[in-house]
Amino acid sequence: MITGEKVAAGDILIGLPSSGIHSNGYSLVRKIFFKQHDFALDAVLPELGGKTLAEELLTPTRIYVKPVLEVLKKVTVHGISHVTGGGFIENLPRVLPDNLAVLITRGSWPSLPIFDALRHYGELDADEMYGIFNMGIGMVLVVAAEDAEKTLDILKEQGEQPYQIGQVVPKQDVAQVIFTGGE
Repeated sequence: MITGEKVAAGDILIGLPSSGIHSNGYSLVRKIFFKQHDFALDAVLPELGGKTLAEELLTPTRIYVKPVLEVLKKVTVHGISHVTGGGFIENLPRVLPDNLAVLITRGSWPSLPIFDALRHYGELDADEMYGIFNMGIGMVLVVAAEDAEKTLDILKEQGEQPYQIGQVVPKQDVAQVIFTGGE
């Protein structure tokens, strides 16, 4: 069982891409797109690259079982976090001991158009976005630094496009999720 007790400073965070919003924040999504802006489901927003709002919002949630099981066969995974409602801020601390934090490098993975649209039309700042949505990362694996490349390779062999998105660091204050880099 992966309990997070093996998570240590220096561990690396490997992010698996989401397919979109997944099941995160739909109350806010409805408020932004349908109440504040009165968009129709067939609206084609410039940020969505030709997709309708309905197509984007109905994109199925990714399931990570097969690639993660393959990693678990070959690497000691210290922690796993599914990035659901509460985004990075609420989900990543669940795998951390109280004395540790994670340093997330924004921009180390590509942003999905739906999040750009939500940020624009909802007039949300980056902190709000990362506290509500998965921002394009649906699952995070925490592995020892010496296992990071092997983990990335296994995931790529499984057809994934994994990203090294951050690392575990000693906790300096109350925050357990710290962001660096672009928005």
